[in-house]
Amino acid sequence: MTYPDHNPGPSMWAGPAAPGPAAYPYVTVAEPVPAPAASPSRWTKPQLWVPAVLAGAALVFSSGWFGGVSYANNTPATVGNTGVVNAVTNVVNGKSGDIALLQQAQDTCDSTRSGTEIADGGYTLTVDSRGEDDYTGLGYYDLDCVWTALQMPEAVKAHIGQTRALDGRQEDSWGSFTASWTYHPDAGVSMVVRVV
Repeated sequence: MTYPDHNPGPSMWAGPAAPGPAAYPYVTVAEPVPAPAASPSRWTKPQLWVPAVLAGAALVFSSGWFGGVSYANNTPATVGNTGVVNAVTNVVNGKSGDIALLQQAQDTCDSTRSGTEIADGGYTLTVDSRGEDDYTGLGYYDLDCVWTALQMPEAVKAHIGQTRALDGRQEDSWGSFTASWTYHPDAGVSMVVRVV
């Protein structure tokens, strides 16, 4: 018994050829419609609103800035606005960032205010650490947190770490900060950091 070819070739399945356009005289074939052009994405369109927003923000900031400076400089301090005068003076003198660092160091590293105190209108941070006999103040990690928040260089940290009780009050500075401190194993580090 012979089996038919199970591998059909083109002659077996092709069937009759597809009729051409002449087979359908009453049907018209439309031209293909081209796809619409892609619209530019919103990122390639000119962003005209960006300069307008920036200009508006600059105008609002500058009017508030100059208005605040002129108000603080023309208002007598006896009215009770010494905080405004100090704040504007600090900003004009470029010290606002350093004063903010003192406050940030206290807020971040001593939220209970158990070992730090801000004084002198924000220009001074007093720091007290624990010692062997003194259990109040900042622990080592909190003290290191304050130093890091104040961007204290490693050289100043090393100077503090090498201070002995016999050395008395030591002093060092970095940027616009000056620090003076004493150390005793029983009382820990007592430090005053000032913005100069």
